[in-house]
Amino acid sequence: MEFNLKQRLIHHLMLNSGFCKELGLLEGKMGIAITFYLLSKETDNNTYECFAGDLLDEVLNKLNKRMPIGLKSGLSGIGWGVEYLIQNNFVEADSSDICIEINRSIMLSDIRRVSDDSFETGLQGLLHYILMHIKGCKIQKSKCPFDQTYLIELYHKIKSINNTDNEGMFCNVSTQYIEFIEKGIFEYVGEIDIAKNSLAEFDIKKIESYPLGLSNGLSSIIIN
Repeated sequence: MEFNLKQRLIHHLMLNSGFCKELGLLEGKMGIAITFYLLSKETDNNTYECFAGDLLDEVLNKLNKRMPIGLKSGLSGIGWGVEYLIQNNFVEADSSDICIEINRSIMLSDIRRVSDDSFETGLQGLLHYILMHIKGCKIQKSKCPFDQTYLIELYHKIKSINNTDNEGMFCNVSTQYIEFIEKGIFEYVGEIDIAKNSLAEFDIKKIESYPLGLSNGLSSIIIN
């Protein structure tokens, strides 16, 4: 049996995922798990679903408080990934229970001292997770997972930044958060561009040099 290019990439990803040391959304096993859940839906292949479930279990079992809180390789990205899978019906679970330690670690960090407002490692990515998680809790009709003190401190932090940065993606997601706190308006849809590469850009001769994750890696190529 001769495999096409996409099938070769999928098999390479399956064989090499075990060697990936990163747990996070954009460069690690969380993103790879999402990739295989998407593949299972696309192909109706239960093997992909089982493989994705094993990766997800490994990620959740290896979470620790020393991880950064960013979206790229930290707790926010893993939490966002969990919510994505639940909200898109890949996994049946209570996100409040799964993400409880993630939320505790995030709330223990002093948001007032965070100076990074980027998507991958800073406030922008954190906001995506917080809004995604609140959305999930609203869907499941459970209470907000973040205490009021933390939400208000985050609000004041964002307001101080938003006053000087009125353009770009940070402004967009921060405005959604501000409107939620000030007016109770919640419009977050949970969509972020986490996969940017395409199969057309791939060079099979360089497959061993490609990272495995969603950030410019094989997972991104496969799901695009």
